[in-house]
Amino acid sequence: WLDRLLFRQLATLLARPDENETAFRELRQQAVIHQSWALLAKRLSRRIARFAPDAVIATQVNMAALAAHLKARRRFRAPLIGLVTDYGVHNFWLQRQIDIHCVADESMTQQFNGASTASRVEVTGIPLMPEFSQPPCADAARREFGLPQTGPVVLILGGGLGLGIGSVVRCLARSLLVRPSRPMLIVLAGRNRRLAGELQGDPAVRDLMTTGRLRVQGWTEQVMTYMRAADLVIGKPGGLSTAEVLACGRPLFSTCSLRGQESFNVDYLERQGVGQLLSEERLAQYIPALLDDQASLRRMQSRAWALGRRHGAQCVTDLVFESVRRRPAME
Repeated sequence: WLDRLLFRQLATLLARPDENETAFRELRQQAVIHQSWALLAKRLSRRIARFAPDAVIATQVNMAALAAHLKARRRFRAPLIGLVTDYGVHNFWLQRQIDIHCVADESMTQQFNGASTASRVEVTGIPLMPEFSQPPCADAARREFGLPQTGPVVLILGGGLGLGIGSVVRCLARSLLVRPSRPMLIVLAGRNRRLAGELQGDPAVRDLMTTGRLRVQGWTEQVMTYMRAADLVIGKPGGLSTAEVLACGRPLFSTCSLRGQESFNVDYLERQGVGQLLSEERLAQYIPALLDDQASLRRMQSRAWALGRRHGAQCVTDLVFESVRRRPAME
């Protein structure tokens, strides 16, 4: 009941303020935020004490700040590792009590320069599932799914729920339908069982499905293999998705971003020349042109492969065990 009460108060206070009560509203905001933070800190402190960990790993920025808050008050003494799962550093990560920051790319270390934070910043990459450490070759991946060995393949990721990609598929299908290279489109629809039927209402999609040039695949555990089978990937620029696509040596394009941390990822992809944020109309023009320019596409894939870090989980694990071994000497 207390959580619900605090949440309702905070939601009300964060709504558009009334100009006549701005100062009072700000004071109430600070009071509710302080209450909420204290409540969460108390709960987390109890959990940590009960579990008695040898190390604490924070994989989300708010939890990292909360754990650092507790460590500053000596609620626990175990090493605190901050695992940044995007390609940029939110200011909340800059906590002095975090002993080691694990980051995705060398360029991110500059964001810690001059900040009074961890004694160590390690470039580990973002931890991925074990299969990403040794992706299959593209030919083997295509054989596994019965895809043509020649000709371009485009993969569209819809996430676990397969939401928000219908218009992207329809727009891209119309532009690919008449291409002489006869590109193939694979859509991972997740748990959205109705997507295939909804897409068939578009004549271009229906024609591609009839000729076998468009496949809609439901929930699958073989996303990595599909990435390797494709020439490029279209999907949301989340931190893990970005790391997975780069680990497979493929560029990532997107038509939407939630800003915040996803803006870091989009900026990184664009700076490195391995992806872009495009409108649906621009995407429908850009992707076919890129598929026709195989030299540019191959260069982009080579850059993506070089940037991909396929052993992030092992690197982070090694650092955690090292910090635990060093702890008695440090104390």
